[in-house]
Amino acid sequence: MNKKIVIAAGGSGGHLFPALALADRLEEKGKQIILLISSKKIDKKITGLRNYPIEIACPSFLKTNRILNKYKPAVVVGFGGYNTIPILLLSAFKRIPTLIHEQNVLPGKANRVLAKFVDKIALSFSSTKKFFPPRKVVFTGNPLRREIFAKFTLLNSPDKYRGLTGLSILIMGGSQGAHKINIIALKTLKELSRSERESINIIHLCGETDYPLLKKEYSQLDINYSLFPFLEKIGTAYAVADLVISRAGATSIAEIIAFKKAALLIPYPYAHSHQKANADLLFSNAACLMVEEKDFSPQYLKQTILALKNNREKILTMERNLEQFAVANADELLAEEVMKLAR
Repeated sequence: MNKKIVIAAGGSGGHLFPALALADRLEEKGKQIILLISSKKIDKKITGLRNYPIEIACPSFLKTNRILNKYKPAVVVGFGGYNTIPILLLSAFKRIPTLIHEQNVLPGKANRVLAKFVDKIALSFSSTKKFFPPRKVVFTGNPLRREIFAKFTLLNSPDKYRGLTGLSILIMGGSQGAHKINIIALKTLKELSRSERESINIIHLCGETDYPLLKKEYSQLDINYSLFPFLEKIGTAYAVADLVISRAGATSIAEIIAFKKAALLIPYPYAHSHQKANADLLFSNAACLMVEEKDFSPQYLKQTILALKNNREKILTMERNLEQFAVANADELLAEEVMKLAR
């Protein structure tokens, strides 16, 4: 029985992280995984944590055909992004079973194109099914890497985030950080009074670019904080957070849902409306707060933080309303769909 499965993803953490979650689950089931990624730096950084064979995707159908001939996969899986189009189209042409996974509420252009040719389409949100042929659609949820649930010690201090009082806030901008969020968050914290800062705890994932600046600024700020350029094992950060301030990318949304955390979402305005649609779904169900980037300011953020600090019921309501979107075993459900095609 052919055990080889090619998984094509890349260009962003939103595509790569669920791809790795599926890869790990399939490997546990005895499958041999080959990753097809883009040449972007973020792809190499994220996939460098695994030992799977890696091929770089390219627009050439000739080179893509060589990859298929080299590995002869039983199934080819795509997670969106333009780099996945050649491998999925050629696989469908060669009658190799194919599946694509859509992480966002609003489908990406690549998956919209591929939907006509692939065998199965797996969705993270049931509301997305209206965009695809019904007979091909399966609902699996968005797989999350298991390492995000692993516990670790923040700043090597086991007591730093135990028994905290006040409001604990996780600030993040996705796998590469978000400059606008970083700067506004910093300005907001500076505008708080000393007593207000004493009742707030910050965990800030700022990305590599802004890390030197924020490290300097935080060192001069009288507040309880932990600052990271990137955090692979993010589980403890979510566990201790009362509020998450974040973009609305697919992986961030999936993690917020999985950990059931109240969130203030600031959709990235230049992502073909994907992030806005993700945030809208949660916001329309009273499962998050949302503000557009043009309205996101230190004044707005200060007002929101202080209001939530004094209104725990609002936080609990958002947490409860997230439960309707949770899929606990998305990696297993998606792996089973792939295994069906392999058989």
